[in-house]
This record gives sequence, C-alpha cells and structure tokens, in this order.
Amino acid sequence: MSIVHRIRRWAGREPGLASHLIGILLTMMIVVTAHFTVESEWAYFLRHMSVLSAWGGVCVLLQQLINWSRMPGRIRVVWAATDVLFFTWILYMADPPRGPLLVGYSLLIAASGLFNRVQLVALTTVLTVLAFIMLMVWSPGEIDKPHFCAIFVVGLLVLGGIVGGIVRRHQLLRQYYEKGV
Repeated sequence: MSIVHRIRRWAGREPGLASHLIGILLTMMIVVTAHFTVESEWAYFLRHMSVLSAWGGVCVLLQQLINWSRMPGRIRVVWAATDVLFFTWILYMADPPRGPLLVGYSLLIAASGLFNRVQLVALTTVLTVLAFIMLMVWSPGEIDKPHFCAIFVVGLLVLGGIVGGIVRRHQLLRQYYEKGV
C-alpha cells in the first residue's frame, strides 16, 4: 500500500483533522517562503510559526479526544472555538493590511461543516463574527469604511446559513437512506 493511498484513507477517516493540517502546513510553507524572499524579522517569523505549530498540535490533540471520548460534541465545540481563537491571533499578529487574510474566517465556517453538525456551523459563524468585530476594535486603523465591515459580517452570516443548510440537507438524506426506503 503506497503512502499516498494511506494518507487518502486517513484523510477520509479524519476529514476535519486532515483539512486543518493541510491548511496549516500550506500556510506555514507560505510564511517560510515569504520570510526568505522578503526577509522579515526572525522574531516575527518565529512568532507566526510557533502559533501555527501550536494550532496544529491542538488540532491533533482534539481529534484524539474526539476519537476517545463518549461526548465528542463538546470537544467539537472546543475545537471550533479554538480555531477561531488561533486564527484571530494569527491575524492580530499579521502586518496590516489584513484584508485578503480575512477569507480565513469564511474557511473556518466551511470547515465546521465537515463535522456534520448544524449547531456547530452556527456556533462557528457566531464566533467568527464576534472575532472579526474584536479584531476591528483592536485594529482601529484598518476601519476606513465601516460599511465594508458590515458587508463582511453579513457575508459571514450568509455563508454560515448556506453551510448549515447543506449540512442539514446531508443529515436528512442520510436518515432517508439509512431507513432503507
């Protein structure tokens, strides 16, 4: 069995963890490339790499807790909150302008759908909205046009509704086919 086949099987069993680790590793590769091409400060580079490494480690730990726990739902809630916290931390440390990086909040909402729980998507959506608002409060120089921030918040809420709807539809289809109708 090839290594690629093993990774694909593992990713199929653990899609949440796989997507997290792929995203974190790709981000780390971008940070490393940027550091050596733009020559950022070592302290800045190490801070970001440390937070990304810690985030990856926490994801692995939380997946193990989900696998071992009798109440994985609570751990998924902690995972969603942890994702928003780590991502907001990364954004806060980043040099402005942060605009293009804000897409990560949308990705967190979409990734929460991999856990197949509508309530988790709703929670992640609310947490990303609150985190974005807090980030804008902590970085007042980036709010040139407050209505753009409002549009972004509405976009996050709409995306949360779409992902929640898809998850709900998936749950209903699974129930239908499990009944053997």
